[in-house]
Amino acid sequence: MACFSQMMSICIRRFQILLRRWAVPVCYLIFDLDPRRSAGCEKRQALSTMRIAIDANPMFLTRSGIGNYTYHLICQLIRADQANEYYLYNTATKDQELGGLKLGENVQVVCFPRMLSWWRARQDQIDVYHGTSYQLWTQGKVGSVVTMHDLALVRFPEFSKRLLGERWPIYKTRKTLERATRVIAVSHHTANDIREFYGIPAEKVRVIYHGVGEEFYSPCDPEARRAVIAKYQIPLENYILYVGGSDPRKNLARLLEAFSLLLKKMGPLILVVTGGMDRGGEVYQKISRLGLEKHVVLTGHLPPQDLRYLYSAARLFVYPSLYEGFGIPILEAMASGIPVVTSNTSSLPEVSGNAALLVDPYDVQAMSRGMQKVLDDPRFASLLRAKGLERVKEFSWEKAARQTLKVYQECLT
Repeated sequence: MACFSQMMSICIRRFQILLRRWAVPVCYLIFDLDPRRSAGCEKRQALSTMRIAIDANPMFLTRSGIGNYTYHLICQLIRADQANEYYLYNTATKDQELGGLKLGENVQVVCFPRMLSWWRARQDQIDVYHGTSYQLWTQGKVGSVVTMHDLALVRFPEFSKRLLGERWPIYKTRKTLERATRVIAVSHHTANDIREFYGIPAEKVRVIYHGVGEEFYSPCDPEARRAVIAKYQIPLENYILYVGGSDPRKNLARLLEAFSLLLKKMGPLILVVTGGMDRGGEVYQKISRLGLEKHVVLTGHLPPQDLRYLYSAARLFVYPSLYEGFGIPILEAMASGIPVVTSNTSSLPEVSGNAALLVDPYDVQAMSRGMQKVLDDPRFASLLRAKGLERVKEFSWEKAARQTLKVYQECLT
């Protein structure tokens, strides 16, 4: 009997917790009871400001790829815009590590369960909501913006990790794009893909390029650089750098074959491979089959400061991806002053301009010849460095933030 009473007591306490957590939000959502709503609207009308909510989840989860985009965009937005109010929505983790991001009085981080996104946006009286990673978890009162980084799994569905394929995600993405007031594409190539595959009208899509982190422009301390090289047990400073991990779309398997051919012509060289190896089965087999165990260094994911040092010491950066929506590593390499060899497909020619050597990513021989050309010809390598440093000046996160703010303002008209 005592045991039964104890269990009932626990159940009652848990019910009370759930009631406090859910009852009030649900009542607000259904009956529109938020007492702050009318006062808040009058205040914002008087100040002519917007309340902008940004999906900050990618920034809290990782500082590579979309997390990198989200972090730098938010940094520049809150640095440049003091007039509007920003709500950084974090539904993925309770961690609020901001990585040096300084919040002004007009910025706040809001943590809540994702399933309450619609209620949270109403509670905060959000005018414009920005989904930074393909999805709109809620909408603003006057509009919503979604960023599309690429259509990689539309173009290469065979690379999907999903057991049932990409039909459901593609359907959800289509509905998201139809619902959005504006769609940000990170390159003209991605914008064309969106229009071609999803039929989204051109007037709804805005192209806003990525930038490159300011840290990649800074001179590197030689001692610190040597320490990082030693940390990852890179036996020679005579190395080629690849950034991208084991995603089949990144084309690492063919790069290893091309590197094997290059070794036979060039002598001692190291290929430094950064990024996750969660799909690295084929990669490990290829390294073993080609006898590259002493010539390939797998670093795994790197903190940004270590990656910066590895860029600066490399003789060459190679990025043979089969498909990219943009290709931030190209800009990072150019800003670091190293020559770039990359693919002649998707957005990569658009981003690199005439500042990189373009090769066919499906042709192992062509890839090998391209790397050899840069390594064998110091004048050509120097020319690529100079062109890269000029090319990267055309991209900045400050510019991306200004253009993104303009897109938010378009939602009001």
